[in-house]
Amino acid sequence: MNRNLKQWLQDSFAERVKFNEPMHRHTSFGIGGPAEAWVSPHTITEINQILEFARQHKINYTIIGGGSNLLIQDQGIPGIVMTLNKLDLIHYKESGDDHFLITAGAGCRLSALCRLAFELGIEQMNFATGIPGTIGGAVVMNAGTKKGSMADILESVTILRPGGQQTLALKGPKKQLFFSYRKITWKKDTQPFPGDAVILSATVLLQKQKYDYDYIRQDAEKIMQKRQDSQPVGKFSAGCFFKNPQNGSAGELIEKAGLKGFRIGDAQVSRQHANFIINRKAALAEDVIKLANHIRETVKAKFKVELETEVKIIGQ
Repeated sequence: MNRNLKQWLQDSFAERVKFNEPMHRHTSFGIGGPAEAWVSPHTITEINQILEFARQHKINYTIIGGGSNLLIQDQGIPGIVMTLNKLDLIHYKESGDDHFLITAGAGCRLSALCRLAFELGIEQMNFATGIPGTIGGAVVMNAGTKKGSMADILESVTILRPGGQQTLALKGPKKQLFFSYRKITWKKDTQPFPGDAVILSATVLLQKQKYDYDYIRQDAEKIMQKRQDSQPVGKFSAGCFFKNPQNGSAGELIEKAGLKGFRIGDAQVSRQHANFIINRKAALAEDVIKLANHIRETVKAKFKVELETEVKIIGQ
């Protein structure tokens, strides 16, 4: 971007735009080079302004949420990086006698949705207990566990495209979004979610239940305790690094390959859960990628299984 383009961003967003912003400050991995321009819009109108500006001047733009499932390359990200963390409003209404419709902005933390469901006496969101990140990211990745996923509860998703806003129903003959394991596709399985689409909000349909608060709280606490016991909670990581292969566990394969604790630079396979790569302190994205490649090659050689990355890798 030249000086005039940067000046427009500065004039439009003041302290909410930063140039050469270190992206390690915005990811759970604590890794990443600088964003050429990092912007925090507060409204949909501002998001649209940035998108139109980027398209008009042919500037690359990248949307990030909570940065919890993300590895950013060491040389950073060219163009504009836009965080939607301020789109965090959440509200609900009753739907008939036995359901709640809850709408949450893309920047709303998944934990906030879990908390609201708990307050409403709903157990359905307990599957997401302890999963980090935002609603937008949870939709794109179809976040979940063996107990459930976002696809199970989503009613509709509102997106912004060059033609304006669209609210996409996820059921019936006009269904446009399709979900599979850690994946969202557009219209057909062969079409990826459009790169010009920005998720603004999601609406979930949750059933009223007869469980009391103590049951729901105890169930959530058990899930959280299990997560803390089995995963490196509190360490710098991006969550599970590889998708589980069909009828298998990536973590078990990596552990059986003898790779627990293996490290390259400051990137290390967690000794607690082998499907987590942790940043011990000063790992580079290059270290993580080399380690991930070593894991893939070793697992393939030993078990004839090709591991697929779950963590999204972006940047130069």
